[in-house]
Amino acid sequence: MWVDALQAQLAAVVATMMVFTMGLRVLLGIGFVGGSLMLIMRGTMPDSIGDYSRGFRSISNICKIDHSYLGNVMSRSKAFWRLLFQGREAGDTSLLVMH
Repeated sequence: MWVDALQAQLAAVVATMMVFTMGLRVLLGIGFVGGSLMLIMRGTMPDSIGDYSRGFRSISNICKIDHSYLGNVMSRSKAFWRLLFQGREAGDTSLLVMH
């Protein structure tokens, strides 16, 4: 799961650098491809973005609170402090970790 997020971030960095180095033509191409993909998605899977945005909080809670914490695959300072103070057990993040 986290590999997919890294690939998306890498694609965004590569696209940004291409726009900075090659100019407006690349930006128009990226916009055209992104817009085409959005139109195809809207035609083949209507309201999928709305369903995802409405269900994201419950999916996020299931992944973060109801199961043991997989902080070893995250490279954030919050994951470090949570593992240090709370360990891997299931549960919401304590205020000590949040601040």
